[in-house]
Amino acid sequence: MISYTHLLEILFLFLFLIIAVSFIKKKEFKEFLYFSLPIILFFYFVEFFWCYREKGVYITDNFRGLLFNIPLIVPVVWVIFVFTSMKLTEATFQKCKIIKKESPILSLSDAFWSVLFAILITEPLAVNLGFWEHKTVNPFYLGAPLWYFVGWFLGVFICSFGYRVSKFLEKSKRIIFLIGYISLVIIFRVIFYRMFKF
Repeated sequence: MISYTHLLEILFLFLFLIIAVSFIKKKEFKEFLYFSLPIILFFYFVEFFWCYREKGVYITDNFRGLLFNIPLIVPVVWVIFVFTSMKLTEATFQKCKIIKKESPILSLSDAFWSVLFAILITEPLAVNLGFWEHKTVNPFYLGAPLWYFVGWFLGVFICSFGYRVSKFLEKSKRIIFLIGYISLVIIFRVIFYRMFKF
């Protein structure tokens, strides 16, 4: 019998494939890689670091495909979140003449939509279905601390900003820029934790 978790994993994989096909149809496979690969790398690290610091834990019995106790579907879901947020931003600002369509400042809107999505859908779903459990002494919402949502906002902003900026670069330099950009963010995050334990 298929569990809720496995059904959701299949659903998210299906949505991920739809995003891949839409990128490939409108642009090309490389564009999909430019968009998705940095997000997958970055958010896998974010999830790993959050669990490593014992701020939360996945109920791993519910998932298939784990790498260091992080379900592999999770970074894929982040690609869906960022893509959906960017589409909502596009719909919100499509008639705006002040902000250009590809402006990196729109990353703030992407991050806003993603946090709203987290508060209204993702967190209630994950907690109530037993996918995820927060370990904090200062709960803000559904057991999660305020910093969890601040981190969600910053994470989506970082990925969206990098992707939007990369559109102004030559195609040959984009993947190097995006991987380098995400790697630097991860390195600074580790240094920040080592220095301030935060």
